[in-house]
Amino acid sequence: MKIPAFTRRHFLKSTIAAGATVTFSPLMFQLRGAETFAMDPASTPSWVDKPMRWAQLTLVEDDPGKFDVDFWLGYFKSAKCDSVCLSGGGCVAYYPTQIPLHHRSRWLGGRDVLGELIKGCRKQGMVVIVRTDPHATYDDAAEAHPDWIAVDASGNKRRHWASPEMWVTCGLGPYNFEFMTEVKKEIMTRYRVDGIFINRWEGSGMNVGPGLLAKMKEYNDSPASDSEWPPTGERCYGVSGRCYVWIKFTNTGTETWIRGLWGRQANLGLNRDDKEPYRLGMAADWLWDDRIATTTTLAVAPGEVGEFRFKVRAPIARGVYRLNLRPVIDGTVWLEDQGVFWIIDVR
Repeated sequence: MKIPAFTRRHFLKSTIAAGATVTFSPLMFQLRGAETFAMDPASTPSWVDKPMRWAQLTLVEDDPGKFDVDFWLGYFKSAKCDSVCLSGGGCVAYYPTQIPLHHRSRWLGGRDVLGELIKGCRKQGMVVIVRTDPHATYDDAAEAHPDWIAVDASGNKRRHWASPEMWVTCGLGPYNFEFMTEVKKEIMTRYRVDGIFINRWEGSGMNVGPGLLAKMKEYNDSPASDSEWPPTGERCYGVSGRCYVWIKFTNTGTETWIRGLWGRQANLGLNRDDKEPYRLGMAADWLWDDRIATTTTLAVAPGEVGEFRFKVRAPIARGVYRLNLRPVIDGTVWLEDQGVFWIIDVR
């Protein structure tokens, strides 16, 4: 049998939106909008094949007060970097943002540090993307928009673990969907950079805040969902209990997923090859330590929905555990990270 030849880049272009439709059972909660993420090969940016040596310059808030742009431009040049990722906004803005509650660095003064860096890097012919970080904010934003802040299982708003003057934000509520969208629009409008990198976009740990619950209700009240989403979520009780779960992903690419054919079989993986759940004894008939399941059908053609069924065994120790799930074509490419996760609560 002749196996069709295609590259990792080709597969990425054709299947990058495979996770755009996700269904949880028995909650029947859907993340819709596969058409929004679908990528046509012709729309691939022209710069993606250029970078050979990346640099990333991650700033802290007081850097603008002592910042030497020429030093860093010289460093990039001496290191022969042809592409760079620069801190822009989110937690802290390093440019004169006009968006309310977008916290400017207190050391920024009248400078535009981001603009100075972008201008210098472009003169050196570098690809430039801007780093945004939406995982935390300050008191003024928390007071004006309580629904922007993450809430723990006890109902307490979460202070930042390392910077107690800040609040942890809700990754799946209006802070990310609305506020940070405006930040990205402003950056692209002002600087026309090649792309934006979003750090910690999926949130930081457990969150049951009002922003997330409102967004969940919005999705479940739409015609795409036919049942109510309980705020507590699905849980697995007892030290010897098991959860039986199925999740669906739509194949929005152009290549068929074929079970049993290496490089074409779609597996449900633990993001970043996380093996900790396996070490905790949570695997129940998984494929291997960081691959949970494959499709229930032999083939999933473009436009069809693939179903993944799996079991999770409750760990011995009581606590809350999180499985970060992501589809992968082993031997070819990880598919788009949609931030899918499953919470196991052992009481």
